[in-house]
Amino acid sequence: MRRNRSRQDQKRIHLLKHFLLKHFLKHFLKHFLKHFLKHLLKHFLKHLLKHFLKHFLTKHPDNLEYKEWKKKALEDLKSRFCAGEEAITHGEQTAKNLYSHLVGASHPNTDESQGDIEIRFCTSDEDCEKAVIDSKVPIIAENQQPLQWKSDELPIKETFDQWRHDEDLMVYVQPSSRPRLKESYEKRTIREVAEKFLTDGTPKDPWNLLDCRCPFPNVHPKFLVSYHCRLLHFIQDGSLKNKSAQRDAASTVEVWQYKMFEKGMLIGQAGANSDFHIDSNGWGTWITVQQGKLGFLFMANFSKEDREAWRKDRGYNNGKVRY
Repeated sequence: MRRNRSRQDQKRIHLLKHFLLKHFLKHFLKHFLKHFLKHLLKHFLKHLLKHFLKHFLTKHPDNLEYKEWKKKALEDLKSRFCAGEEAITHGEQTAKNLYSHLVGASHPNTDESQGDIEIRFCTSDEDCEKAVIDSKVPIIAENQQPLQWKSDELPIKETFDQWRHDEDLMVYVQPSSRPRLKESYEKRTIREVAEKFLTDGTPKDPWNLLDCRCPFPNVHPKFLVSYHCRLLHFIQDGSLKNKSAQRDAASTVEVWQYKMFEKGMLIGQAGANSDFHIDSNGWGTWITVQQGKLGFLFMANFSKEDREAWRKDRGYNNGKVRY
């Protein structure tokens, strides 16, 4: 009897273990697979979207949007000069030169398998930080604007409102109608500039407001505040400390000069094009578009020899003009 009972007990224990194991595996696999697949799908879609934005949209430049922009830009430039005639104004000369470059221009290469990378499109702050350290090509980023504009006003209106008590201040402007053999700029008051920009919606003589002081704080791209992007700050701090850690170790004039180097503002009307140029002082330049659209042309892989050839002939083209 004992032996039979012992066998029955062992059988019950075995069945109980089998049931518990089966029950455990059933629920474990159910919940594990549910959460695992959920997270796997979430991260897969996240990386797929990132890959799509970073590679697909930038590796297929021959889409309708790019072609349409180039077509309209060429038509606009061609309407601003007379073919076969020598340019009379700076605006005509600039349009003529840009037209000759844009005709053969193409979208920059972003695929390493197709040759040298010519531009980087960043989809996150981390991408931007890595690109600004490792890359020697232009960087395009989105959602890097820390400055918040008023929702009920256009940025151009809010900008000129900052000078409403200083409308007699003088600034340099670049009218397209300036004679080519004279300087491309002239002095105007803020009042004149504001009236021109706020009332002249379709200008026949578009203006550029050149290298103007920026009245707004926090205009740097967000990723430039990281530790790896503070070289300029360290240089400034070292130059201004004057053997002291006091805030007033440097004069107000010295501090103000550094601030003026850090940021500036360019306001241009439609058609007020800027010709190919190299920014002064050796700074890396960041352009944030606040209102409207900006067409940007550059020469890819610009070498020392290209720079020397361009210095001698401002119409020089290295055959790698990109837009």
